Amino acid sequence: MEIKEAYRMFSSIWRLYRKYSEKPITERYWDVVIGEVDVIQTRHPTELCRNLLIAVLEDLERKDKRDKKRIEN
Repeated sequence: MEIKEAYRMFSSIWRLYRKYSEKPITERYWDVVIGEVDVIQTRHPTELCRNLLIAVLEDLERKDKRDKKRIEN
């Protein structure tokens, strides 16, 4: 992967994370996030991209669980 392509990939993933890490979780939230993840993965079909997207999704899921737990208490 060329450095410019890697830059575009990392930038896309960063924008995804920044966009959804502070949004409240709704029923539609995950459908939209997964849709954007699919677009990024299609544009950058590499193992590195897949691994980074998985890490972002795991972090968003932790945030979701933490927020739900906070609401329950």
